[in-house]
Amino acid sequence: MLYQHRNDFVKGFTQRYRIHALVWYEQHENMESAILREKEVKYGSAMPR
Repeated sequence: MLYQHRNDFVKGFTQRYRIHALVWYEQHENMESAILREKEVKYGSAMPR
């Protein structure tokens, strides 16, 4: 998947804004845990409820 994004094969954010540098990567068991972790990183430990 990373190859496709770097080479603009996938339409979306990376292609539109030409952002291709991967800064951080984490693997998760399921989508729910990935979304929860993304919110933790975005908002810090004081997540809005």
